[in-house]
Amino acid sequence: MPRIRTIKPDFFKNEQVGSLPYQWRLLFVGLWTQADREGRLEDRPMRLKAELFPYDDLDVNDGLESLNRVGLITRYERGDMRVIAIPKWLKHQQPNIREPISELPPDGSGTVPAPDEHTGKGREGKGKEGVLASLVVFERFWLVYPRKTAKDAARKEWLRLNPDEPLTELMIAKVYAFIASPQWTKDGGQYIPHARTWLHQRRWEDDVVQPASVQGVAVARKDQARARYGV
Repeated sequence: MPRIRTIKPDFFKNEQVGSLPYQWRLLFVGLWTQADREGRLEDRPMRLKAELFPYDDLDVNDGLESLNRVGLITRYERGDMRVIAIPKWLKHQQPNIREPISELPPDGSGTVPAPDEHTGKGREGKGKEGVLASLVVFERFWLVYPRKTAKDAARKEWLRLNPDEPLTELMIAKVYAFIASPQWTKDGGQYIPHARTWLHQRRWEDDVVQPASVQGVAVARKDQARARYGV
């Protein structure tokens, strides 16, 4: 599925790019629109020809070999799958966090890991890759949190906290618990705090009041939330 990507002015002065014929420079840009959010796509020259050069008589496989030879792409195989990876992808592109995760295997050459291969503070917390990873995890939290108000403020607070994986799981589990609690179900949920407030005040550390009479409801609501959001 084609995607919107960014092209920077420096592209035209890049010596690797400049060493190639015009048509392969255009092929390189075209690959960006076919790549997933981690800069990977299936190595299928005939399909790429149909997608990128439907009106031209070009040997796309030859172009891919040229791009691979100068290091602009990496072609590799994993099992019976042939894949193309674009090195330094996240240095030059800012994929939308709503794009699905990559289903293609990495080449194992030390390229930037998938944004949702979360390692907590080890996801680097700084730089574009770390921010992107944290934003992807925030979307999991936001799907579960019942009060959909002031998302941008909640997102900024999430980035400030930059929770690691164990803390993220604790937060989400605590949201499940609060969803079924009298604190949040009373009066139609009007006492549910904004997500930003909940995060800023570290409310996941609060005790959840669940009388015995609502234990069954708590379990049911938790199961419903998991079935709906898949987290």
